[in-house]
Amino acid sequence: MGILRRARKTLHQFRTNLAIRFRYGPPMALTRATWGLISPYGIGDTYLLCALSRQLLAAGGDAVSLLVRPSHLDVGLLFPEGIARVTALDEADLLLLRSWRRQGPPRTGIPLVAHPHHLALADGPLPRLHLLDLYRRMLRLPPEAPLLRPTLPSTACEEALRRFRHLGLPAGRTVLLAPGAASIKTHPQTFWQGLVRDLRKAGWTVALNTPVATEPLEGTVPITFPLREAIPIAELAGWVVSSRSGLCDLLSTARCRLTVIYPRTDSPWSPLKAFSLVSMGLSTEAEELEFPLTSGGDEASARILAQP
Repeated sequence: MGILRRARKTLHQFRTNLAIRFRYGPPMALTRATWGLISPYGIGDTYLLCALSRQLLAAGGDAVSLLVRPSHLDVGLLFPEGIARVTALDEADLLLLRSWRRQGPPRTGIPLVAHPHHLALADGPLPRLHLLDLYRRMLRLPPEAPLLRPTLPSTACEEALRRFRHLGLPAGRTVLLAPGAASIKTHPQTFWQGLVRDLRKAGWTVALNTPVATEPLEGTVPITFPLREAIPIAELAGWVVSSRSGLCDLLSTARCRLTVIYPRTDSPWSPLKAFSLVSMGLSTEAEELEFPLTSGGDEASARILAQP
């Protein structure tokens, strides 16, 4: 039974590899000298790939072609120095792409589903490294490989300013609040509502980032924006308070105060250890705080407002 199961798995992977190569190789315009990176996961995963793209080019090849979810196209476009082409994948193929198990090291001319999850399955158990270390290892880059910073289009800055003014948000006195996250557990509604209350008492206007399925919070101004505007929106606001999500990676270079909220766990592994912006070198100034998922908003407010 074990031999039959392995044979079926091998056949499935062979078919998947062919499907990915022939379905996505042409739209990515891959040549033998082109890196083809597929990012079917989160905003932060796409951001880290883009930030490492120039180092990938330094290791060989003449261009990097990126295939991402349609909602993440803007992230790739923020890195013109490293990403030559950005293409939207078909959301219907997410399950297929996430089931792929790559074999052998990444190389030019071959589409790579670029996520450490696939590296771990191919290479066996990995030490407890933070996420950026895993991406460097996956791409066969040195541990100290530096990151490329995003380049903001002037049009994005202009659009963000118009959006900010249209909502009547005060520049420098607005907290952009982003409670949602896809990869970690987040604090309950009562936690965020208490924080909103105390931020408003302290004289801040609170703008609630409202992607799909975000619950409303009383006393906030809903705001929705494309990812290309995320950094200028944050800089106009002056302060971002967010659950640890891919948005935090994207905002790690923004010139604003950034407070990142993590769930505290009793496990040796924790989201703070795995995803810390400071430990990964994405930011030197981010305030990273842990609270139990049962923590009340009063404790959070006191600690967050007490930060410099």
